[in-house]
Amino acid sequence: MPIRDTVVKIARRTFLIGGAALTDGLVVGYAVLREKPGTAGFEDSGEPGTALNAWVKITPDGDIILAVPRAEMGQGVYTSVAMLIAEELEVDLADIKVEHPDLDGKYFNRFAMRDQTPIDFAPALWIVERIGARIPMVVTGSSYTIRDAWATMPVAGAAAREMLIAAAAERWGISTDACIARAGHIINRTTQAKLSYGELATAAATFDVPANPPLKDPADYRLVGTPAPRVDVPDKVTGDAAFAIDIELPDMLYAAVRPCPMLGGRLESFNAASVEAMPGAVGVVKVDIGVAVVADSYWRARKAVNALDIEFTAADGAPLNSESIKQNYYQELDTPTELYTVHDDGNTTAALNTAAQTIEAVYEVPFLAHACMEPMTCTVRIDGNGDEARGEVWVGSQSPTMAASGVAAGADIERDNVTCHITYMGGGFGRRAEMDWIKQAAQIARTVQGRPVKLIWSREDDIVQDMYRPVAVARFKGGLDTAGQPVAWSNRIVSQPVTVSFLGRSMSGVPLTAEQDLTMTEGATELPYRLGKVLIEKVAMHLPINVGNWRSVGHSFNAFFKESFIDELAVAAQSDPYQYRRELLADAPKHRAVLDLVAERSDWDTPRDTNQGRGIALHESFGTIVAQVADVTVSADGSVRVDKVVCALDCGSVINPDTVEAQIESGIVFGLSAALYGEITIEDGRIKEQNFPQYDVVRLKGMPIIETHIVPSTASPGGIGEPGTPPIAAAVTNAIYDAVGVRVRRLPIKKVVV
Repeated sequence: MPIRDTVVKIARRTFLIGGAALTDGLVVGYAVLREKPGTAGFEDSGEPGTALNAWVKITPDGDIILAVPRAEMGQGVYTSVAMLIAEELEVDLADIKVEHPDLDGKYFNRFAMRDQTPIDFAPALWIVERIGARIPMVVTGSSYTIRDAWATMPVAGAAAREMLIAAAAERWGISTDACIARAGHIINRTTQAKLSYGELATAAATFDVPANPPLKDPADYRLVGTPAPRVDVPDKVTGDAAFAIDIELPDMLYAAVRPCPMLGGRLESFNAASVEAMPGAVGVVKVDIGVAVVADSYWRARKAVNALDIEFTAADGAPLNSESIKQNYYQELDTPTELYTVHDDGNTTAALNTAAQTIEAVYEVPFLAHACMEPMTCTVRIDGNGDEARGEVWVGSQSPTMAASGVAAGADIERDNVTCHITYMGGGFGRRAEMDWIKQAAQIARTVQGRPVKLIWSREDDIVQDMYRPVAVARFKGGLDTAGQPVAWSNRIVSQPVTVSFLGRSMSGVPLTAEQDLTMTEGATELPYRLGKVLIEKVAMHLPINVGNWRSVGHSFNAFFKESFIDELAVAAQSDPYQYRRELLADAPKHRAVLDLVAERSDWDTPRDTNQGRGIALHESFGTIVAQVADVTVSADGSVRVDKVVCALDCGSVINPDTVEAQIESGIVFGLSAALYGEITIEDGRIKEQNFPQYDVVRLKGMPIIETHIVPSTASPGGIGEPGTPPIAAAVTNAIYDAVGVRVRRLPIKKVVV
C-alpha cells in the first residue's frame, strides 16, 4: 500500500492517553495480528485446539475456530469477520465456529485508535499498537469493526494458510509451490494427495509466522462479496444462543434494584428489616444509584425491592424540567456562555449581509433513550479478598475492557483479575459500551462471596437509568445569490458533549474538553455541498444529566438539521430538492452518484396523490455515503404514515451484501422510531417515560417498505451499523413538507398541524 498523508484525531469513542504510555510496556508491531497467543491466550480459551495465530485455531478433528473479538449484537460481525479470515484460509463458512476471545491487547481496535482509513505507515502504526498493547481498548462501536478487520483479518487467515502449506510440504518433501490450499485441505499439485488442516495443525504451529503472507486477488474471492447466511442464526432460531439474561449458573442468586427516581438525587435511608423476612430474600445492598435486594429468584428480588422502605432526597436547587432546559438552550443559542468556532471560512457574515436572499431556521431534537430490547443484565461472581480477589462476569457488552473495569470498580479488585465472558446481546446502540450496571452487579456480588449474582434491570430501570442522546438545537442562516445558489452558510449548534460526559463517569482521569469533543458537530462539518462561505459554531451545555453514545451520535441530529435546511434553501431557490442537491454536489462525484441512484430507484419524478409527499436526504457518516427517499401520507388529522423508504449507499467494498441490507433496514427503523415518537421528557426532576407505552417505537403495522441499493465499489469498506440512521428523519420531514406544505423543525413528529 502507498504511504498516505495522515492526521490522527481524537475520536469520540477513543481515549486520550498520556505520553507515559509510550515509554514502557509491551512493544507490539504491526505483526501483532500474526503473533501466536501466549499461555493465557486464544489457545487456552473455549474449545481445545492448536492456535496458529491469535485468530485461527484448529482442532485435531479439523474444526476451524476463529476468534472474533467484536461484540455480536445483531449486526452480523461474527459472520463478516469470519468471512474475511475464511476467504484466505480457504475454508467454507459452514465449516467454522466463532469464539469471542478473552480480553487481550492483541485484539484492541486499531481503527478506533486511529479513527482513519487503515494506512501502511510504520511509525504511526507502531505508536498506535504500542498504546493498544499497553491499554487494550477492545471495543465494538462507531461502525469500526469491518473497517478495522479489512486490513488485518485477511492477513491472519493467509498467515495460517501458509503455515499449513509449509507443514504439508515438509511432510511430503516438496516445495511449498507444489502445494495448494482448498476446502480445509492442503493438496499436492502433482499427486493430488491431500492432508486435512486437522492433520497438519500441530506441525504447522512449529513454523514461524510469515511476515508478509501473499493475499488473494479480490477477483478470486469465493466468499467475500457474496450473500452468506449468518453463523449466529441457527442457535438463535433454536434458542441455544446465550444472551446475558439467559445465563444460569450453579448456586446462583438474583438481584433487582430501586434507583433514585430523581435526576441528581441521592439515597437518604432505607430499612432493610422491612423486607428481610420476605420469601427468598438474602440481603439488601446499597449501590451507587440506590438499593438492591438479593434473593433466590428474580421475581422474589423484584417484589422485595419494590416493597423496601426507602427514602430518597432530591438534588439541590430547582428540579429539572424539560421546559426549563429548552429555555436554557435557546438562551445559549442567542447569548452563548461557552462558544467554540469549529470551522470558519471568513467573511460569512458579510456574505450573508450582501446575499440576494437570506433564509433562517431553528431546529430542535429531544433527549432519546436507547431502549434495547434486552434490558441491562449481567452476572458477576467475586471470589477472595484483597490482592487475591478474582472476579468473573457474564455480560453482553460492547467493550470487554469496560466490563472488566466495571467489575474492578464495583468490587474494588484489580482489572487484570477479572475474566469476561461476552454473550450475545439484544441490542447495543452505544448503551452497552457503558459499565454502570456491571459495576452495580459487582457491588452486590462482593457481599455474597463465591456465589454468582444475576442483576436484571426492569424496563423501567433501563429507561430511567439510561445515558441519553442529548437535546440539540441548531440555528442556520443561509444566503443565496440571484440564481438561488448558496453564498453563505452559518450553523450554530447547542448540545451536551457526549464524550466528555462518558469519560467523566467511566475514565475520569482522561482529560478531554468540550472544545475537543467532536460529537456535537460530527456530520455538520463534513459538507459535500458547494455552500459559499461557511461558519460552524458549537455551544457546550453542561447539565446534570448523563448523555452517551446513541446510534450514530451527533450524526443523528446534525443530518436532520443539515438536510432540512438544504431542503429549505431549495424551496427558497424554487428548485427541485433532488436537482438542487445535485447541482451543489458538483465537486463530490461519489455523493452525486449515490444521490442519482436513489432518485432513479425511487421514481423521484413520478406524481404523488393528494396529501402524499416524497422527501430526500443525503448524509455521509462512518465512511459511508447514504441517500434516502421517503414516501409519506399525511392524514386529515395530521397523523403521518411512512409508506416506503428507498435507500442508496456507497459503503466501499462489501463483505456480505445481506448484512448491509439488514443493517440499513435496522438503522432506518431505529431512526424512524426516534423521528416519529422518540422523546424523553423531564418533570420535577423525574423521567416521565417509563416503558414502551410512553416511549413508542415503530410497530409491524407501521413498518414501511424498504429498498436498499448498493453502489459497486472496490474501495476500503465504510461502516454499516450506523449510517442508515442519520438521513431518515430529514427524508420524512421533507416529504411531509412536499405533501402538505408544513415544515417540521422539531422532533418527534407525532402529528402534523395541517
